[in-house]
Amino acid sequence: MPIEVVRSIPHDVWDHYTDGNPSANIFHTRQFIDCFAGSSKYVPHVFFLQEDSRPVACLIAVQTKILTSFPRFSSRSIVFGGISCADDVTERYLSKHIGTLVHEYDESMRAQTLFTEIRNMTDQTSRIIPLIRSGYKFNPHLNYLIDLRQGDSAIWEEFSGDQRRMLKRAEKTGMEITELSEPAQIDVFHQLVSRVYSRARLPFLAKAIFEEAWLRLGPLGRLRMTLARHNGNVVAGRAALVYHGRVFDWFAGSSAEGDKVNANAALVWEMVSWGCKSGYEIFDFGGAGDPNVEYGVREFKSRFQGHLVNFGRFIRVYSPSRYRASEMAYAALRRVLF
Repeated sequence: MPIEVVRSIPHDVWDHYTDGNPSANIFHTRQFIDCFAGSSKYVPHVFFLQEDSRPVACLIAVQTKILTSFPRFSSRSIVFGGISCADDVTERYLSKHIGTLVHEYDESMRAQTLFTEIRNMTDQTSRIIPLIRSGYKFNPHLNYLIDLRQGDSAIWEEFSGDQRRMLKRAEKTGMEITELSEPAQIDVFHQLVSRVYSRARLPFLAKAIFEEAWLRLGPLGRLRMTLARHNGNVVAGRAALVYHGRVFDWFAGSSAEGDKVNANAALVWEMVSWGCKSGYEIFDFGGAGDPNVEYGVREFKSRFQGHLVNFGRFIRVYSPSRYRASEMAYAALRRVLF
């Protein structure tokens, strides 16, 4: 039975692979990847492992070019959803053939980008050895998952007294939380989230990506965006990706006024409660950092009493010398560009 790696497959085959496959997540879907179509800064790279012309696994990365003129020295490639496999494919089978898929990907990317990071959304213990053999290193990375099936009342009862009082205070301020009703509102959402990334001196997705997500994912019910208003002002925003029973906390941001009235926490609780009432299974906080590094966001997320997991990330640096040089240059550029 011939096994091959292909860079494209028919749209209906791709959709059938993801929609009928519980192990696939939103980041494997064609509609999500199409959000980056036409962008020179964010370039998707699609690799499917096929057996007898049937897709059995996929690796889909988005290459971010911080300086488009020098991609080899300023770009990274992120496999946001990890590596997925077809529902009827065993881990033993994938462990045997994952090297073929990863090899084809690495050969294509090594001259284009500094490194690849595979961000796991589920336990990938069985893939550690084959990926290490392929040149990847496993790094610990935490996340919090909230079981929405227990209902919002049960989740509320798990909160500490301080957490419940804080959320009640936010509600008593008269804060109003609504879903985005028109694409024009994406502008204020993007400004709020950009504020967070600007303070951290980190690059952030272009507004056009969110506009594409609104057009491509919104009509399918795969994107939910909310805004919090206080005294008539929009003070915080949150975007979640919704697929296969999972509400993935994608991006969030707030203004100084929003910080004072705990708008960010109120938006999380509203999204969690909505997920419970809408029949979803998991609220995924989207990451809580390296356990060996202090991370304030992790403390915030821990207050919602989710299950702490360490699915980790796989990383491969293609040229250590080029990577070290770029790190020094990037540190200097952060002070200027961000």
